[in-house]
Amino acid sequence: MSVAAETPRKPKSAAQPEPQPKKRRRRFSFATALLLLIGLSGLIASRLGQLWPEFDVFAQFTVQFALITIAAALAMLLPRFKFLAALVVLIGSIAGYGAWPHAVSGGMPQQMGALAQNERVFKIASFNTHTERSNLVAVEASIRGLNADVIILLELDKNELPMLDNLKKDWPHQYPCHSVDEHCQMAIISRSPLFNTQAQSLWEGPPNIRATLGRDFGNLTVIGVHTTRFPHSRAQLKQATALVKSLEQITGPVILAGDFNATPYSRVITTIANGSGLVRHTYLPTWPAWFELPQLAIDHIFASPVIRPLGKQTVGDPASSDHFPIIMSFAVPKQ
Repeated sequence: MSVAAETPRKPKSAAQPEPQPKKRRRRFSFATALLLLIGLSGLIASRLGQLWPEFDVFAQFTVQFALITIAAALAMLLPRFKFLAALVVLIGSIAGYGAWPHAVSGGMPQQMGALAQNERVFKIASFNTHTERSNLVAVEASIRGLNADVIILLELDKNELPMLDNLKKDWPHQYPCHSVDEHCQMAIISRSPLFNTQAQSLWEGPPNIRATLGRDFGNLTVIGVHTTRFPHSRAQLKQATALVKSLEQITGPVILAGDFNATPYSRVITTIANGSGLVRHTYLPTWPAWFELPQLAIDHIFASPVIRPLGKQTVGDPASSDHFPIIMSFAVPKQ
């Protein structure tokens, strides 16, 4: 009997290791790197304005350059879709920055601090009413909504002057400077009497309008200002320097407000703050108002150190203007 040959058995092999997932390599994104370079270069250029006035134009966009830098830097850490992620973060952050004024200005007004015996509440607003759509009804309604003791109106065109008559019931004391200087487009309207009113437009400093309130407000001087716009940085700085020199002639507390066409990070604003000794209390973006998402904080309120803020800055309804009006409440010492 034949014996069938046994089929040789294969030796048992060791268990095969499971394949490890391949590590994703971070891909280099030239577009994201370029975006990062733009952001960093803009931040550096914005600081060079402290040395050369011409570079101060970059300081107006310090926030935007910072957002570009942050968005690109975060995106560089991702393995893929870097540039897309950078754009999403950038667009979201820019929209959030523009929505900031709405977030802090809505809802119930903030609780005011306690007043000292020799203090009284003083609410001031500044509004550049410039509009190409001439919606005077909306602008007038916006001014009423500010509900301030004193309102500084800038770029007040001649066709907007009839609004002042309509506002006299609530703000009976008014000083429009058109009748004094045909080049002047400003006005101060007040619930209290105004004294020592004056305006300047054709001088080395910025166009301005000023008035003094009575003893109940400690003879407070209120000044509205409208400097020239960027990119004329050297002219802006010259105006700021002249303004600081003129402020030295004022005795008593001062509130300086208006459209400075310069952000808090510019040499123009630091020149005014450092030279005058006034404290800047504003930081919210106010321009442009066209899409309700302003990007540049160019409208400001400064005050003497003896004047205490009673709340944060808020903004009003821009109506058809390209600026948001700004409002603040202060504790002003009586005399």
